[in-house]
Amino acid sequence: MKQPIQLLNDTLICSDNFEHLYLSYSSIQMMHASPFANLRTLKNLSMDGTNLISIETYTFDGLELLEHLNLSATNIESVEENAFVKLKKLKSLHMRSTRLSRLENRSLFGLESLQILDFADSTKETIQPFTFSSLRKLK
Repeated sequence: MKQPIQLLNDTLICSDNFEHLYLSYSSIQMMHASPFANLRTLKNLSMDGTNLISIETYTFDGLELLEHLNLSATNIESVEENAFVKLKKLKSLHMRSTRLSRLENRSLFGLESLQILDFADSTKETIQPFTFSSLRKLK
């Protein structure tokens, strides 16, 4: 019997023109730095319904072309500062129904192209005053 994925520790290796990755409803709880570094052409990453509990600073390194990220219905409680800093082309970030309790000033820093941000039904106990200041393209 296979063990469920709890820790995405190694770098994923896929084809050069891989654009969509669906890890939805897997048992991933943690990701170490840069597990997606070899997925340079990825545009859509779905990790909704996972057991992920936090987003670390270098988690999304290598995903400079990513446009859509779905982290909804997860157990995410925290997002480190600069967690999304490399995602300059990200247009939509969905974190609906998470356990997110705190957003720091720089948690969303670097999301220059972000147009859609969905935190509906998420627990947000503390949001720092300048958390959304760099999100100039939100609709």
